[in-house]
Amino acid sequence: MAGKTIHQFSNPRIIGLVSVQPLRVPVENFTHACEPSVSVSEACRMVGEIHSRSLLEFSKRCPCPFDKYNPSHGELMGGIMRSDPQMKEVFNLLSLDYNDLGKIYLPWWNEEAGREIRTECAPGRARAILGSRHSYQTQLLRSGAPAPGIAGVSVAGIVMPSDGSIAIGLRSGLSYANTFHLCAGALKATAGLKDGAESVYDIFAGHELLPEFGISQSDVADASLLSKTVAYGGDRDTSFVFLVRLKLGAEETIARFSQNTHEAKGEHSTVVLVPGSASGIGGFVKSFYRGAAEDNPDRKFAERALLPQCAGPLVDYAGLPFRMLEKLVLKKNQWA
Repeated sequence: MAGKTIHQFSNPRIIGLVSVQPLRVPVENFTHACEPSVSVSEACRMVGEIHSRSLLEFSKRCPCPFDKYNPSHGELMGGIMRSDPQMKEVFNLLSLDYNDLGKIYLPWWNEEAGREIRTECAPGRARAILGSRHSYQTQLLRSGAPAPGIAGVSVAGIVMPSDGSIAIGLRSGLSYANTFHLCAGALKATAGLKDGAESVYDIFAGHELLPEFGISQSDVADASLLSKTVAYGGDRDTSFVFLVRLKLGAEETIARFSQNTHEAKGEHSTVVLVPGSASGIGGFVKSFYRGAAEDNPDRKFAERALLPQCAGPLVDYAGLPFRMLEKLVLKKNQWA
């Protein structure tokens, strides 16, 4: 039943998730209201100024254009941005501890994202009340730094080609390298989201599905809000997970990713297709789920792991016993 939490771990610190709440709501019945933050908007402006100055300094030290997916570029640019004296003003504005500056591992990530205040659920309907937070607050949460009252919200999609398989990305770059995840990202607090011109699903489709997987809304047959996932650690985020059924076949879906030229494609090194049956999903989860995954940029391909934020919605969608995730970790006695 919508609004009732039926999946919950007994030991979330090890397993990685607190709960997955099935919703099964048509996207047209998923509404929202926003309570934006002036301080977050001002922080975005200030970090934009820092970034512009830092790009000039970067160009003096490196002959190549800045590539945020290049680890050596990231290390150089990070040092330049963190040394900017205006950064202290940003931290004060966001009520953050300046001693945590070193935990901002992607200082060029400068976005106003959604923050969940509450979500009201009823059968066949859901309404999210949203605030906003800065991407620096997101990074500090992921690093384990205290950020009281800042509970973020992200969007994700179980992307299903017409043959019933599920397209899942293998992450690359500087964040959670070599982990499997759904097409996902922080809910961007765009002007359209704030004034109601865009829905939460619109933000997912336009800012995650298209730039990361190369799939446009014209490729979508139908979509629904599948579930709401709440993470125990890391971001401590709510994630609204959509089920997105495509008009495209499996090969066309992979081709869309391969031909995608958007820089956000770099979030994933590849997209794999998992059979959408209960047995197919179960086999994939058993092969790669190890519990709470650390953000380890040095994780090797052979150490691939399935993120809990992906495993929970998959198990829920497949109708598998949710405690299988806990049993897998206890059996393997390891986590990624």
